[in-house]
Amino acid sequence: MTITVKHKFVSAIPDEADATVVRPSNWNDTHDIVGLGTSASLDAGVANGVATLDSSGTVPTSQLPSLSGSYVPYTGATGAVDLNAKTLVNIANLGVNTTTVPTIKIRAVGDNNSTSRIAMRGYSSDANSSSIRVSKFRGSVAAPQAPLSGDSLGKFELAGYGTTSADAYPQSSLEGVATENWGATARGAKAVVKVTPNTTTTQVTALTIDQNSAATFASSVAATSFSGSGSSLTGVVTSVATSGTVNGITLTGGPITSTGTVTLGGTLDLSSPPTIGNTSANTGAFTTLKASSNTLLAQSYDNGTGVLQVTGASSFNGAVIDKSLNLQGGNNLFTYSQLLTNVIYGNLNITIGSAVTAPDGTTTAFPITPSVTSGSHALQYTVTPLSGNTYTVSQVVKANGYNFCALQILFGGLNAYCSYNLSTGALTGVSGGGGTGAISSLGNGWYRVSLTATTTATTTGNIQFRVENDGSLAIYAGNGISGVLMTDNQLELGSVASAYTPTTTAAVTTTNNINVPSGQVLASNGSNSLPSYSFASRPDSGFENYSNGAVAVVMQTTPTHVFNYSSTGDFGLLPTGRISWASTSALGSPDLFLYRDAANTLAQRNSTNAQAFRLYNSYTSSSVGEWLSVDWTTTANTATIATKANGAGVVRTLATGNPLVISTGYTVATLPAGVIGMRAYVTDALAPIYLGTLTGGGAIKCPVFYNGTAWVSA
Repeated sequence: MTITVKHKFVSAIPDEADATVVRPSNWNDTHDIVGLGTSASLDAGVANGVATLDSSGTVPTSQLPSLSGSYVPYTGATGAVDLNAKTLVNIANLGVNTTTVPTIKIRAVGDNNSTSRIAMRGYSSDANSSSIRVSKFRGSVAAPQAPLSGDSLGKFELAGYGTTSADAYPQSSLEGVATENWGATARGAKAVVKVTPNTTTTQVTALTIDQNSAATFASSVAATSFSGSGSSLTGVVTSVATSGTVNGITLTGGPITSTGTVTLGGTLDLSSPPTIGNTSANTGAFTTLKASSNTLLAQSYDNGTGVLQVTGASSFNGAVIDKSLNLQGGNNLFTYSQLLTNVIYGNLNITIGSAVTAPDGTTTAFPITPSVTSGSHALQYTVTPLSGNTYTVSQVVKANGYNFCALQILFGGLNAYCSYNLSTGALTGVSGGGGTGAISSLGNGWYRVSLTATTTATTTGNIQFRVENDGSLAIYAGNGISGVLMTDNQLELGSVASAYTPTTTAAVTTTNNINVPSGQVLASNGSNSLPSYSFASRPDSGFENYSNGAVAVVMQTTPTHVFNYSSTGDFGLLPTGRISWASTSALGSPDLFLYRDAANTLAQRNSTNAQAFRLYNSYTSSSVGEWLSVDWTTTANTATIATKANGAGVVRTLATGNPLVISTGYTVATLPAGVIGMRAYVTDALAPIYLGTLTGGGAIKCPVFYNGTAWVSA
């Protein structure tokens, strides 16, 4: 190391002659001081020492001083600060571009939106990308624990200045929430999107994407395009501007067509409907469904069975033509269909917890938890069935630790069963015993499951609502914690699960099922009869009530005899059907028939049995009245036309109209065997005398009557 110095003052003494020695004039020369390098290096990097530059002209990191304190502002840098792969540790609060210690862990302040960004860039040869991870740990740093069901896993908040505080207010957010207690093989979670409505300061949930991928919207859905493959979409679709597909359903801005399944879980508003669409003649005649003040209440359409189920007050405006119409519902053979703690239910290795909120908002859903005992785990209900009837059992259920349940029918000679996956909303493939299972999503993890089977005997047995740990119907021991939630149990006659009918102390046994398949005929005999049901005549129907008011409508067994209702309001039978009446409600013994004998000809006949007809003038009761009688039954082989009465009734005058009645003409020789009182006329009387015996062969036309012995001149 060389240091160059020069004296400040000039010497006044003259130089010596010898230039090889130091002379006074040399005082003012520039001098180099050497020999300091070794001494300076000994002071490098020590207390109160000096720092030296290395061969590259920089201070080695070994000679950098240590800094102390929780926050060290650094404002001198005008370029990049290279920490040489060092890690910043033990920094409680980090601020960027701020001199104030932040109240949160990291705060970056910028003078515009661009400089306030935080960006990460990742380079790799695979498909992975950079990410931001927010984690939830229960416990402590020294003893961390897994999250529990309902724990927030992390939240991404969007906030702004609140006008009166320096702190920002988060008013919209995206949050992850655990949906079960986490373990090594179970880490269910859902995503929740929250927003803040105008004129308020409180966040509300706008969208929930549950652990089973079911999306629940809090309000309406409006989009130019929407597509998805989930099991259900709940909420209100307000408009479809272009096109989209939801679960196999094609939606367009004009007509809406579908090859998938439509489930209406709420209200279908048809107060101002557009035309739904039409089909070509070779695929069906369904054209337009319209309604104004009419109500369609709690309907669902099961595309798998092709059965339209309608419950409540329903009416259609316009023609509805389809393959079949099945009206089923309003019955539930269970009692206490929602009170699962009632003694009517039997418990098989389960415990029943306190009621929680069901899908309809009532506190009627019960946690069913299998015991630690190895075996089957089920809620049971005893049933005494009818043989040869089709029964459908159903219930509403949700996973509560276990993701599987099963239904099993063990009565009427049956061992029908089916298992259901409450995580995926699908049948597990475990089924048998002649039963048919079905499952449909109700949203928010709730499902309605059903099992249908036809009995072969009247054997009393039970229905088991089973809790399964893996969907295999295997014997297992529960953990005493996991289970499922159950509510809305229902058993009904029929091949589908109709709308739920709640019960308490008594079952609902309404038999309002009517099935009219296309091309078949209602009849009192033959294979198409409906022996379980009758048509009751209304007081204003024009039919007279017999006995209990039943009216028998009988047709020939050939299926060409069908009912016809024309656009002009005419009702008839085609082509040669008949209408009959009986004295009781039984359909097997009618005694009065109306036929179409020929064109424009109505006949009342019953084989060889004589018939009678009554046209009433007044009718108070069956014992008081007045009527015109056209009668073949009072006197054998004699037709009588007369007025009659009974009780306080009066026999009225029988008069002929205008023109007068014309008697039948005979010759004396051709007069028939008479009955006293018979009248006629002859065309060949010879000199007739009043009440005298007739002689023929003349040319006189003369009235005659039969006096009981002979025809005489009248």
